[in-house]
Amino acid sequence: MAKRYELPDAAWELIADLVSHCFGLFAWANGNGSWF
Repeated sequence: MAKRYELPDAAWELIADLVSHCFGLFAWANGNGSWF
C-alpha cells in the first residue's frame, strides 16, 4: 500500500498522537456522559 503523502516519520507520529488524544477525550467524555 503506497503512501499518498510523503511525510517524515515524526510527522506521522505527531498525527497519530493527535488522533489518539482526540479519541481518548471523546471516549472519556462519552463515558462520563458530559457531552450527551
